Amino acid sequence: MREAVTSGVIGDLMSCHIGVHWNHGWIRGTPFENIDDLVFQDFAIHWFDFLASVIGNRATSVIATRTRASGQSVAPALLAQALVQFEGGQASLVFDGSVPYGPLDRTYIAGTKGSLSSWGPNLGRQSVELSTENGIARPVLSGTWFNDGFRGAMGELLCAIEDGREPLHNARANLDGLALTFAAIASCRRLQPVTPWGARTVTI
Repeated sequence: MREAVTSGVIGDLMSCHIGVHWNHGWIRGTPFENIDDLVFQDFAIHWFDFLASVIGNRATSVIATRTRASGQSVAPALLAQALVQFEGGQASLVFDGSVPYGPLDRTYIAGTKGSLSSWGPNLGRQSVELSTENGIARPVLSGTWFNDGFRGAMGELLCAIEDGREPLHNARANLDGLALTFAAIASCRRLQPVTPWGARTVTI
């Protein structure tokens, strides 16, 4: 999906909407339970990284909320969401971390020349669809988040070193994902919208 966006297949990006609905209650009794902003810091950061990989540092505003779910038994809030405004578009990230049944992971991306969507019950089983004026394409996927995602990340780094080029996931680009994450945390604490790069001083 990232490559389809960055290569211009769907034109200019207008929106990116991510919804992750799963049970994160496994953290009970572990050190993770001591992380106050658990969903944003430990989980959503991966999706902020993905968003940053398609919008770069164009985000102009982030507003976020978090709350405890009815009946949850772990300490930190397991429900969190963020709205991101960027030049020429918008994004939303919703994390329902206390869903006991029927997990769902869904992403929708719209551009001026097409759209992309992915869906599945978890990160191991996903389907992807591309829609443009030429029709609909459904690529056959192979691999899973664990462990192929990590192999891909390390493989890209090693290939970049061998080729003498900058990797796709360079350190500078990671700062954009961190800025979005810190902005979401700051927005929750301040109860107001936050400009991403102004949020890097948040103490975590």
